[in-house]
Amino acid sequence: MNLYIEDWKGKLTWKEYMNYTIYEWVAVFVTTTGLVISSVLGFFFLKKWLQEKRSRKKKML
Repeated sequence: MNLYIEDWKGKLTWKEYMNYTIYEWVAVFVTTTGLVISSVLGFFFLKKWLQEKRSRKKKML
């Protein structure tokens, strides 16, 4: 996975992706899905946290 993250630092063409081995494709899949899942969970956490904060503020007033 670290190898794939290092590849993201530079420019990759589609031709270079075609030369990946099966293990590198697994790393691509794991890295991409991990980033997507983390982003989605972070978004929903922040959304819920802001809603709770607003509701507490309304109760105090």
